Amino acid sequence: SISGLLPFLKRVIAGVLTVEIAGALMYLFVFVPDFGLIKGAWISLFTSVSAFCNAGIDIIGPDSLIAYQTNVWMNLVTMALIILGGLGFIVWFDVLDGFSGSRSHEPGRRFALSRLSEHSRLVLRLTFALILAGAALILIFEYHNPATIGRLGFGDKVLVSLFQSVIGKLRPVLRPLSGHVQAVFRGLQSVFRLSSDCGSGCLQSLVQ
Repeated sequence: SISGLLPFLKRVIAGVLTVEIAGALMYLFVFVPDFGLIKGAWISLFTSVSAFCNAGIDIIGPDSLIAYQTNVWMNLVTMALIILGGLGFIVWFDVLDGFSGSRSHEPGRRFALSRLSEHSRLVLRLTFALILAGAALILIFEYHNPATIGRLGFGDKVLVSLFQSVIGKLRPVLRPLSGHVQAVFRGLQSVFRLSSDCGSGCLQSLVQ
């Protein structure tokens, strides 16, 4: 209803600002040591907004995030922002309300996936199933490919595979990937294109 629109918009704006500012603060630990305070802070803010919006734009340079391909912190923050940006506000608020209810004083009131709406359950299950399945396929097919993850240690292979799966719904430019994994990306793009994602493009690959 119209009467509920303004509170909803306020909640959306507050949620977006909170996530993007939190992402920028987390990026500071990486970019400030590398680029200095002013430039590092600007890159942190820009990258946070870009990742959250799935916009695929960066201002780091031609190599984008390649230098950070094995940086666990950078990967986790970027993946979290992309996923949060893709889930949608309805799912956000449904999950948050579920946690708020679980902290109430009602006896036996605990958070459970079954308490979420059918829409939220479907989005969450499909999102994480696709990410894990995509990462597993990338890891299997690219495990020995020296042009992608073959030269990395096992932990880094898993990390980069997860990242590539997360950005697989976008348009990753991973030319050295095998035909099998290119097919995986096309499948992810087709599925996620059906969702109400907030952008297109990609952050540059973390794989050379």
